[in-house]
Amino acid sequence: VRQESASPLPSNVLDFATPEGHWLYARASAGPSDRRVTATLRDDPERELLLQIDGPAEAVTAAEAWCKRILERQKSLGVAMIGSCDKKSPTTIQFVPAEVDPQNAVALAMAARSDLFENYDVHGPSMLPGVRDGDAVFVDKSHENQVPPRGTIVIFKAPDGRNFIKRIVGLPGEKLELLDGAIRIDGKEFRGEPAADSEAAAACGVRLRQMTLGREQFEYLEGAFSGSKVVQIPDGHVYVLGDNRPISKDSRSLGPIPINNVAGIGTFITWSTVGSGIDWARSTTPLK
Repeated sequence: VRQESASPLPSNVLDFATPEGHWLYARASAGPSDRRVTATLRDDPERELLLQIDGPAEAVTAAEAWCKRILERQKSLGVAMIGSCDKKSPTTIQFVPAEVDPQNAVALAMAARSDLFENYDVHGPSMLPGVRDGDAVFVDKSHENQVPPRGTIVIFKAPDGRNFIKRIVGLPGEKLELLDGAIRIDGKEFRGEPAADSEAAAACGVRLRQMTLGREQFEYLEGAFSGSKVVQIPDGHVYVLGDNRPISKDSRSLGPIPINNVAGIGTFITWSTVGSGIDWARSTTPLK
């Protein structure tokens, strides 16, 4: 149950029981009586283990949307932990686990963690407004040594050995020109437009713009360029920019980045820390 602030749950909120024929049965409830959400974990004769959520229709709909996003990410990574999400009624949804060989489950998780994905902790404001200081970004590493699509957010190792997070704007072999308010790639111009909150941002002295590169549409903070900058991107390299253009340290100072230095593609925000707490509202936010 997501809330801006919440009191600790009472000690009796988690109820363990062993109904006849069940080896595991745990139930947790939260919320006022008219909006109570209950999560039940139990064994199931057909599926071995089952997680069921009962509550108001909007809570179940949100849980179903979350489950579908997880299924899509599992599919892209080739790792399945949830088999399906079955909506039994407007107020009930069941999460069915995928069939995983118990002997391989731990090895699979460890291999996937090191070879397929990892979480990257973001420090600093160079990717505002989309990615902020304190975000943990889920990084897909399954396309190693492949050229990521234009517009995607990537993690790469800079010449000084530090990991950076930026957005790809130029691909191998392209001629790229940085202009005031636009990017020209092999003669084709991509120009930023005012974003939805541009007026509010301008009141704070910030130029908030939006741009479409490849399949990605994103917002960025615009900074004026002095004249223009022309770069011929070498083969096997990409050109990256931070979304917070006025302060970002990117290919404008680092130069084009070798493909071999790109660790993976940022796909969504796993969680986000704010002070000593966690901003759950940002968890699972896609970066596409």
